[in-house]
Amino acid sequence: MSYISIREAARSDFAKMISFQKNIYRGNPNYRDYQTRMLKMLFEQKMEIQKKSRTLPVLAEKNGNIVGIAMLASIDRMRDCLQIAFLEMNNEEAVFDAILAYAKKRAQALSCSTVLVGLNLHVNYGLGLLASDFDKAQSLGSAYNPAYYIDIIEPRATRIRLLKSYKDKVSAIRLDNLPSAIQRRLDLFEIRHADFKKIEETARIYSYINNLAFESHKYYYESRDAENLELFNDYKIFLKPENLLFAFYKDEPVGFILWYPDFNQLIAAGEELGVRAFVKSRLYPRSIDALKLTEFGVVPRFQRTAAIYALLKECYELNKSRYEWIESGWILAENSDSDNLVRRFLKQESKSYKVFEFDV
Repeated sequence: MSYISIREAARSDFAKMISFQKNIYRGNPNYRDYQTRMLKMLFEQKMEIQKKSRTLPVLAEKNGNIVGIAMLASIDRMRDCLQIAFLEMNNEEAVFDAILAYAKKRAQALSCSTVLVGLNLHVNYGLGLLASDFDKAQSLGSAYNPAYYIDIIEPRATRIRLLKSYKDKVSAIRLDNLPSAIQRRLDLFEIRHADFKKIEETARIYSYINNLAFESHKYYYESRDAENLELFNDYKIFLKPENLLFAFYKDEPVGFILWYPDFNQLIAAGEELGVRAFVKSRLYPRSIDALKLTEFGVVPRFQRTAAIYALLKECYELNKSRYEWIESGWILAENSDSDNLVRRFLKQESKSYKVFEFDV
């Protein structure tokens, strides 16, 4: 039996690690490449989130060949947890066992109580490994991985968290039958489109709502303005003001919805989202038949008011004649309020995702 070794990656390894990641998905018609660009930024220590946190690229080798890669991350706002982020590996149990053992030793040195698989630094960059429907195309912003990742990781996990996404035809959505008490209060909230000409202010408002709305979310930690500004700049060629909707109550920002056309429909298998997809989206907008309801949130004081319905109504009015399908982002199954809200309008379960925790 050949020994699998784990070591910290050197700069000279980075190109080989990217090549390994691409080879995992080569020939898979359902995969779209979100990771290469982000991995390159992480390797170069260029991301805002790295300024006060620790990230360590590692690789697993067998007989001199790379058989697994990961980014170990200890985030300054999540100190009790060490992430095995951006994990890619061959279909061999020993590879994951070796990476996990290495991560646990590092976690002990950092006084972390948990090793986490499925969170990519922050929920804004991805939460959950795909756990179903591996034969379906990857939609914008959703995770994709081989089925064997789940087969190998799940039996070893101490705790497993389930996430779900939902979809339905846009024509099936009904916002005209809301309870009268909600209908009467929709006008209390002003819905504004984001102003990306004032992108710093937009990032600040987005951070403010996120940090209040998701404060009790299982895997959420404080989102910083500079990190969200970086996120918006990454997608700026695709962002239109209408893609980020804010709800205001008497000039106080109280909620938001972030949505996109499913640009993945414009890119080929294994391709990255970039300028080519942007050009296609402008030339052939009707070639996209689905929108992605990526994220929504309302500050606690307004979570049981008409604020979220005012946001949903605006999103629906913008898109009811543009797209045939709408798909939600992931929702923690234990988050009953959000789960019930989305299932009220989107009746079909789409895909499931899982996050894995390991006691150190």
